[in-house]
Amino acid sequence: MKNLNKLLIISIIIAVLLISGSIFYYYIYYLPQQEKEAEKKEMTEEERLVSMVEEWGPRVTYIECWLENNEDLWWWGSGTTMMDEEGVFVLTSAHIITITDEEMIEAMGKKIDAPIICDVWIGEDIYRVGEDDFFIDPDYSSDPEDFSTVDVGVIYIDEPTHSTEDIAYSPRWSIVCEEEASVGERIIILGYPWTGSEDDITVTEGIISGYEFLYYITSAKIEAGNSGGTAILIKDNCYLGIPAYTIVGDYESMGRILDFNAYLDFWEEF
Repeated sequence: MKNLNKLLIISIIIAVLLISGSIFYYYIYYLPQQEKEAEKKEMTEEERLVSMVEEWGPRVTYIECWLENNEDLWWWGSGTTMMDEEGVFVLTSAHIITITDEEMIEAMGKKIDAPIICDVWIGEDIYRVGEDDFFIDPDYSSDPEDFSTVDVGVIYIDEPTHSTEDIAYSPRWSIVCEEEASVGERIIILGYPWTGSEDDITVTEGIISGYEFLYYITSAKIEAGNSGGTAILIKDNCYLGIPAYTIVGDYESMGRILDFNAYLDFWEEF
């Protein structure tokens, strides 16, 4: 009889613990998650865009470069801060960390073989990097008529601070779009264009207008300075690729965004 009473007491305790655990899970985890999902659904399109910019903005990197033998010759661009198992890096366009404007350099009578130095702003942190920290895709060509060029560059960040690691923390594969964007889908581009804000990122919006080689064609404005920045697919709130350059037509200008997933597939084939 005593054993039965003990078993009954133990069963009651277990039942109470299970019920308490279920209640705890419901109110502490499940219910808040449902409320967040409901809030997302209730957000207007404008509020959703503002939320996306706030989420992605800290990742957008300002990159300022110059020739080691001539600090008067300088330029800037944008990038996206990411992290993998090897550490923190900035994904950008190759033309930002290479010499591409030879006519301007020659006009100034300067040598073009001087090393490139860059300052990279990630949040409140500034990192000075040089060519030993760069990776430039071997298929990159600075020829403006070469539309098959692979305009990809990487800047590796040595000894990042904790705040930089916090910005870069999300694994890059978890933020990259899993599927190819369709023509007509809306995107935003974040970066630091020459004609944009002097103090913060500038956001431009457009749609996917077509596809060519590894590039999306887009109506979103890509100005000098925000190339290399961050292109986001609005529908899935995911990283689409690298805003690369703009082709100017007689009446319209169309931007090009390197499809990051297609680039990875292309790279694996060779």
